Amino acid sequence: MNIWYGTGENAQFSNLTLRPFTGSEGREYYSVEHAYQVWKSGVFNNKLHANPAWKSAGTKLRGYSPRTSEGYNVKVMKRAIELSFQQNTKAREELLATGDTVFTHNQDNTVWNKLFPKLLMEVREELK
Repeated sequence: MNIWYGTGENAQFSNLTLRPFTGSEGREYYSVEHAYQVWKSGVFNNKLHANPAWKSAGTKLRGYSPRTSEGYNVKVMKRAIELSFQQNTKAREELLATGDTVFTHNQDNTVWNKLFPKLLMEVREELK
């Protein structure tokens, strides 16, 4: 099952979908992407966090360069995915209803082509 927000392919599972949640530190995020971009460098980006553009579905604003050492940015993405599905019952039920379906992120030409679907499937398994 391919997930790509821009074409509407299973967009309900996308990191760009509006699925508000509260982060571990108590801040509010509109989407997984919002939390990821704000924290991916290892330093909270307050200006980016406060940008009102995040209130619109499909928003992707770029934050500071990612901190990749020790897989930090990947851990940030996974935690944001976890929190967003833990705190949004309907979305969690939809994710769990996919059973053991293999996810893809075909249009992406970055490391997230393989990592995003892998993390989403890991979170689904952990939520079972």
